[in-house]
Amino acid sequence: MKKLAENYRLQFGVIVIFAILYGVRSSYNTIGRMASSHSYIGWISILTILIGTILLIGVTYLTLKKDKKIEQIYPMVGMALGIIYMLVIPIYITPDETYHFCGAYNVSNELLGIDRPEDAGKIYMRKCDSEKANTSLKGGAYADFGKTFHQKVDTKLVESHDFANGDTSVGSYLIPALGITLGRLLHLNFPALTMLGTLFNLAWFILWMTYALKKIPIGKRILFTILVLPMTLQQASSFSRDNPLMYSVTLIVCLTLHWKYDEEKIKWSEVLIYLYASYVVVTVKSSLYAYMVLFSIFILINKQWFIGKYKQVTRGMIVAILLLGFIFVFPMHGGSRIITLLTTEFYQASTGEYGHSAWYYVTHIGELMQTIINTFIKYGEDYVLQLTGNGLGWLEVPNSVKIRVAYIIMTLVAVIRTQKEKVCLTVQTRVFNVLFGVGGILLCLSAMLLLWTPTSQLYIEGIQGRYFLPLLLPIFIGLGYWRRPVIPLDLDRYYPIMLSITGYVVAIGVIRYCI
Repeated sequence: MKKLAENYRLQFGVIVIFAILYGVRSSYNTIGRMASSHSYIGWISILTILIGTILLIGVTYLTLKKDKKIEQIYPMVGMALGIIYMLVIPIYITPDETYHFCGAYNVSNELLGIDRPEDAGKIYMRKCDSEKANTSLKGGAYADFGKTFHQKVDTKLVESHDFANGDTSVGSYLIPALGITLGRLLHLNFPALTMLGTLFNLAWFILWMTYALKKIPIGKRILFTILVLPMTLQQASSFSRDNPLMYSVTLIVCLTLHWKYDEEKIKWSEVLIYLYASYVVVTVKSSLYAYMVLFSIFILINKQWFIGKYKQVTRGMIVAILLLGFIFVFPMHGGSRIITLLTTEFYQASTGEYGHSAWYYVTHIGELMQTIINTFIKYGEDYVLQLTGNGLGWLEVPNSVKIRVAYIIMTLVAVIRTQKEKVCLTVQTRVFNVLFGVGGILLCLSAMLLLWTPTSQLYIEGIQGRYFLPLLLPIFIGLGYWRRPVIPLDLDRYYPIMLSITGYVVAIGVIRYCI
């Protein structure tokens, strides 16, 4: 058995055969059931199967035969699966995508020097970009989206409804806006322009997460698993501002752990990247994750950081982080708005009703706890399903129970040490990581309770399972990597393969659902 486990050449051959056979089977179950393979869904089926097959063979070769590190494998896996999800889930399919596309388009207009219309609720768009497409996968969205490839590129600027309502944070939409701007300069049609914008967003996400995987000293498999979950890659390959939110929070956690456990000297480039990530966090969705910028302060505090050469670095980081908090969080929301949230009933523009204040819930703890319990009873299963790929981006796309169980098992196994890993986490570090992650989840719930939940509701509205993705990393690191048990296999060789297979299967499932 041991010889078989170490016979990487045989394992490579088995995976290659599996990839080819699954590609043939997928072709039969998708293209073979279509009236015409020349339709958009036919072409994306061919591309998905081709990319998926090449990915499986390439990842297997690099891991089993070349023994590449997991951070070296991730760019291939992330980009390939991200492109696949970008193909099988066209723009406007997810409910919020219209909002995010308009936000990125607004930034693109600013880059091109195009002023806003006098009507605040309008935005200038090329005529060919202003027509909204069918948003129902089962209602022929693939066919409607495919037709836009053949439409004439009309670059005349017309007024269109601005779904973003002027919310054009640079940290949220600059990268996809660059892709949109390039597409406009090249006179690309609407689908090509949107794909270019999301491709820019995906590539930027993959770049930073490759850096994070390189820096994090422990939990590489956990992070890799989170980064290639269908929900993560669907958001990364869209216009969503959850993309910069996820990579910035992850950068903060990974750099902090790197400074804590690696013996390398702190580089100023790392500090600048940490500050950049903090800026993105507090300007994109500070109501959810602003506290993340304080992560490094609490976990790094020890005596050596306040003596000798570390003293100035510590002071500088603390001052910089506090300044970020005061400069960006308060002006963005306004001091009066924060006071209103804390002390009086707050009018929620999203619901058109009033919500209770923070002080109300502090003085009604029983009601607060009941509301949280009601929320997890009502939506808890949905949160888990969303995290494991079911209902991608609020879609009603059913996944096999086997796929969901596979993701859960791989996530749980990822926290077990292998023989190659020498990890010694202190009890204090474990407790802090777990409390930090759980506290973050509670703060996310609190933000949506105050901003999205009217007084008439008995459960919290607006929470999505994807909000918890950045918080899984510190929680699982705190719960895992004990001295025992120890897995004798080199899991870093197999995780990229297994996650590539499951991601590929999910994409094929989306196509089959839409046929």
